[in-house]
Amino acid sequence: MENIFKKLFPLSRWREPAPDSIRGARGEVKNPKRKRISDIFFWSFIILLIIPSTRSVILGGFTKVRTAIFAPALKVVDGPVLSTSDLNWQLMDLQGKKISLSSLKGELLLVNSWATWCPPCRAEMPSLEKLFMTYGDRVKFIMVSNEEDQVVREYINNKGYTFPVYLAKTGSPSALSSKSIPATFIINREGKVIYKKTGAFDWNSQKVKKFLDAQLGQTH
Repeated sequence: MENIFKKLFPLSRWREPAPDSIRGARGEVKNPKRKRISDIFFWSFIILLIIPSTRSVILGGFTKVRTAIFAPALKVVDGPVLSTSDLNWQLMDLQGKKISLSSLKGELLLVNSWATWCPPCRAEMPSLEKLFMTYGDRVKFIMVSNEEDQVVREYINNKGYTFPVYLAKTGSPSALSSKSIPATFIINREGKVIYKKTGAFDWNSQKVKKFLDAQLGQTH
């Protein structure tokens, strides 16, 4: 009986590994100190993603790299032309001034739908601010939120953004509808949607600038 027990349950299975190593599933020796350090980095990264302020920074950096390496060059799409009802979209800026898209007819527009609670929206905001600083005198930026005035105002003031921010007073036009945010549309001077992007993007990239320059009829 003793011999049978030893064959079924050899002593080697019950021996504890050396204190400075552990064995993996395939029997390889692993260093527990290295594993602990790896775990610390992993959970630290997770914690940073949970914190809103650091999460935006991390997502922003990731977005910049992804846009530069993986995103293709922006190309004109055959999008819809804004109808008369679309141009009557009522907006109000943070100073209480009301406008409609019809008042911006003939301008190159960049319309961005966003929210303060949206991490990807917050992640791309710095790049939109930089793009606005360069193109704000030639491209009309329309940053639209459906949130309460006070919430939006406080967020924009805290961040120090200078691009025009609007509150939607009526439902968004069908030509500018999206199931997710952030959603960005570039509309040419004829009122046609020529580019649409959902999700965070590095809007201050050379790819975007070349696209806008082509629409403006000049080189950057």
